[in-house]
Amino acid sequence: FSHAFVDTANRMKSEGSIEYSRIVSGDVTETKTAAVPNIPVEDRERVSFVQGNACALDLDALGGPFDGIVAANLLCRLPEPLDFLKSMETAINP
Repeated sequence: FSHAFVDTANRMKSEGSIEYSRIVSGDVTETKTAAVPNIPVEDRERVSFVQGNACALDLDALGGPFDGIVAANLLCRLPEPLDFLKSMETAINP
């Protein structure tokens, strides 16, 4: 899932929006659009999305430290979530 998330985020970054389908009920779906509203392209270019091993972040290989890290739906899946949170001290810029 992480790779698909990063690919989708990069597409939204470059295009400003992306269409997706959601299930309404059973086999019935509808098409929706997710958009980055009112954010100029030059500001979107300041954002980067990368995939890494949350249990062993290699900041040099990933281009860090970072201004922010999205760890959505992650902490409950890690064997040692506190180790990950402690690593954020060096992974995120002050």
